Formats: sequence, structure tokens, C-alpha cells
Amino acid sequence: MRYACWLAMLAVVVLALGCGGEEFMTTDMTAVANDDGFTLVVSAAPDNLNIQTGGAISVMISVTDPAGEGVESAVVVLSATMGTLTETELTTDMDGFAVTTLTAPDLEGYGVVVGSYRGIQAMVQIDFWTSSTGGTG
Repeated sequence: MRYACWLAMLAVVVLALGCGGEEFMTTDMTAVANDDGFTLVVSAAPDNLNIQTGGAISVMISVTDPAGEGVESAVVVLSATMGTLTETELTTDMDGFAVTTLTAPDLEGYGVVVGSYRGIQAMVQIDFWTSSTGGTG
């Protein structure tokens, strides 16, 4: 049930962003579990951005326990190789979800957002591009 809610939330974000007319609006997601059965999901919507038009990317995280239930008050530390995160430490809500924003850098290239929780590291790759190069995501 939790994954259905997560996917529904993700679909709403993707649809809302897709209505902006951008050609390269997609979503990428990575899920990783630790030996104790906790799972961390890091996703980005969209997973690429034209730096000439600006904008921001929603970075979403989800933490679930071994039973698949959301973990409330889980603290996830985020870092990004390109761009600027609004928050680098997120605390999940009662359903195990949290969201922050990544703003575009001044340079084009691939950036990675990494989330860390209880020995788990999950990541998502983001393509920052210009109109002259086109998105490759």
C-alpha cells in the first residue's frame, strides 16, 4: 500500500511538471535496502533541467521498514554534486516521505544527489543541459 501511495504521489508530480511543455520531463528513482531490511528511495522529478530556462527539481525520499511501512522521523542526509539543495537533512513525515528542491547550477553536466540513512546510500542522476546541447536524460 505504501508503494502505491508513493507511486501515485510521484505520478502527480510528473504530470504536473509535464504540463509545462518541456520535452524532457521524466522521473528517475533508485531504491536500496540495508541488511536490516530498511529501504531508502531517492527520486527526482524531472530528472533533467534546461539551465537556461532555470527552474527547480523536486527531490523526494521515502524510507520504509522491513515490513514495508513508512518510517516516521527518519533523518536522511542529502548531498549533490551539482546544483543547490534547499535542505541537506530531511526528516520523514508519518508515512516515511520527505521532499526538498534542487536548483540548477550555472554549468551543464550530470549531477548526482545522494541520500544516506542507516548505512544505506541511494542516489539519482540529474542532467543539467542548455538548449544548444539538448537533454540527454
